[in-house]
Amino acid sequence: SGGVTPGMPHVNDANLIMLRILTKPLDAALAGDIAAKTRNLQRAAPVGMDRLAGAARELHGLMNQMADKFAANAFDAPMVNAMLDGLVQAGLDGEYQDYAAAEQATMALDSLIATLSPSLPEAKQKALGAALDAVYAAVKKDEAYQPGRYAAALKGIRAAIKG
Repeated sequence: SGGVTPGMPHVNDANLIMLRILTKPLDAALAGDIAAKTRNLQRAAPVGMDRLAGAARELHGLMNQMADKFAANAFDAPMVNAMLDGLVQAGLDGEYQDYAAAEQATMALDSLIATLSPSLPEAKQKALGAALDAVYAAVKKDEAYQPGRYAAALKGIRAAIKG
């Protein structure tokens, strides 16, 4: 959603933000390509449907590559931790200024934490659960969303992971 000014069509790219962040630990170059093609998609939106459709086709090809990368990965604890760290860092870097992106990040965090949780000590599970509750509270109401509050909640996730 970056670069959209009043009056311009908005392309909801929250899912593309998540895919880029989650792809980075698997293939940083592919994640960079996803970022570039997402920017192209945003720039194409106000130009016209032909340009927008072309940019979408380019992204579609990258999504097939990304799906292959994901299908070939075992998603062991180090990979899941790298993805968690990437999601948290992106938020701390200001990536989730948009409510939709924060909402997508929250669901991704929840899924990754649920994947790791059975292998974690009970105290760490509880700490992550409490931190995740704070993240959910920060996205409870879209009209009240505050990126700074969300970033603060993400710091709780990071502390629980490292703790």
